[in-house]
Amino acid sequence: MKNFAKLLVVALVITLAASFLTIGSSAAVNDPRYLKPGSDSVVFVMDAPENGELPGDGTGTSPENPLKPIDHELYDPEATDPRRYYQTALYQATEMLQETGGTIVIMGKVNLSQDDLYGTGGTTCEFYSAQFKTNTIKFTSVWNGIDYRETNGAKLEIEFPAMVGIHGQTIWENIDIATIGTQRLIAFNHWTTLVGEGVNCYPSDDMYAGIPSYYISLSGGHRFRGGNDVQENIVVQSGTYNRLVGGVWGVNNKRVYKDDGTLSYTNNLDGVSMINLTIEGTTTVLGAISGTVFQNSEFSGNVNITINSGTFKCDIYGVGSTGVMNKDGVVMFKINGGDFKEAWVLEPVISGYINNAPTGRLLDFSGWTGDKEGLAAAYKLASEAATEFTNIKFPEGVTAEELASLSGVTTPPPTVETATPSGDETTGYNNNNGPLVIGGDDTDENVAVGNTGNSNLGLIIGIAAGVLVIFGVLIAVIVIMAKKMKQQDKK
Repeated sequence: MKNFAKLLVVALVITLAASFLTIGSSAAVNDPRYLKPGSDSVVFVMDAPENGELPGDGTGTSPENPLKPIDHELYDPEATDPRRYYQTALYQATEMLQETGGTIVIMGKVNLSQDDLYGTGGTTCEFYSAQFKTNTIKFTSVWNGIDYRETNGAKLEIEFPAMVGIHGQTIWENIDIATIGTQRLIAFNHWTTLVGEGVNCYPSDDMYAGIPSYYISLSGGHRFRGGNDVQENIVVQSGTYNRLVGGVWGVNNKRVYKDDGTLSYTNNLDGVSMINLTIEGTTTVLGAISGTVFQNSEFSGNVNITINSGTFKCDIYGVGSTGVMNKDGVVMFKINGGDFKEAWVLEPVISGYINNAPTGRLLDFSGWTGDKEGLAAAYKLASEAATEFTNIKFPEGVTAEELASLSGVTTPPPTVETATPSGDETTGYNNNNGPLVIGGDDTDENVAVGNTGNSNLGLIIGIAAGVLVIFGVLIAVIVIMAKKMKQQDKK
């Protein structure tokens, strides 16, 4: 009996250890910096010349054979509003990699215009990718040592009224994103995203250079749907943008769109979101940064914004105009570097917000890597915020009074807390590069919101539940065997 019990205990220990290892490894995978293409498959894409056809056999397997789109089986030209994006090479490339992931090489100009979209809006119509979910796809214009931007004018050109929705984990590196018209957007629909090095963003007409609205914007969430019960992680390392929105773009002040395309008026606030936005490298923002929403959608949850470097000629808000629906929300800024000399505001929540302000409004400068003058510029913005930060952490040896003197601040500084807010259990913040609890959803334009799909939270809960079941079974077996042994001893 004793030997049998020992074996069961050993099995239990091994099971628990394996479970915790699984949790730890899955967390690391969900840091966007660890993303890799899902396979070695590569698809080459470019538009046909205006007065000619694409060369090769059309399979997309090599630069000599860029992908030629075919009539898609789901495309219905007789529909009232046909989904024209089905007919594009870019959509069909994502569909080819839907089950495996891989790399899409934009080796020439790829233009998304009215002819490639879905919708009847006068200012916005949709381009969607296929749903490749966790089968990561990398978008690039550099392959096998050749930069097709230099050799073939490669770029992804997003033309008014196009708005782009991506349904899966992606990496964007060494690619040009040009825009025609104002307020264009790429929405990542709650999927883990790395916008890596070598991304250039600009208006196609250089007459509009430097005007914020003519540059592409990025949103970690969906363009339409509300911001409850979602988890997002986006890292941006290069490019110039109009707006960076960690959560949803939020074109509607209702909750979500339902399966049939009608609006849902539910007031369910059970879902609490976690938004993680990291900005670093050579990133430049000209318009605004918002951790939650750009426009009208409601948001419930917490926000972590980490800024390691970059140039900011913009407004910076932890929480957008709809505030937070939950009464215990936390917004955390961890600012380790960056150029804030031409920034306009740095606030935990935008002025004039509705609903609630986050109760925890934390600002951590303790990891600052630049000079004191740069830190003073960022501190000046924070000290002038209409809604104060509840806690501020400074680098060792630096005081609020010193920074106020350097920056010319004359108003009293916000509340200063000496204990670092990093590691706060409410936010799940990681002291290095932000939280790693991330996932995506399984939704596309026809699927209801609220499914967080591959979030680590669900995975961890599932693993924990499994461990508890196994533990219960093992205990039950031990008890039963013990009773049998006692009965045998009595006989």
